[in-house]
Amino acid sequence: MGWTTNHHGQHFYVRQLRDTKIKPALESMDVDTFKRYARAYVKTGDAVILKGYMRADESFENAISKFGLAYANQNEKDYQSVLSVVKGTVLKAK
Repeated sequence: MGWTTNHHGQHFYVRQLRDTKIKPALESMDVDTFKRYARAYVKTGDAVILKGYMRADESFENAISKFGLAYANQNEKDYQSVLSVVKGTVLKAK
């Protein structure tokens, strides 16, 4: 878990979803890249600390809410699609 910033100044919160056994090549990183890697590696997922990295406005909250609603809507559409296929299969079998 951690966060980093790209060369455009955009912030990214990163999380390892599975152990991929990839080892970063620390010896070939330049100083700036190594500093960004080290900073991202040691950052916490604590909500209070994360909030400190966010803007004072509600842009993050709005973005995550928008994503959550879109995700929920897509999930409902996918469920309805699967349900209609299952119902269609059951009706055809009768």
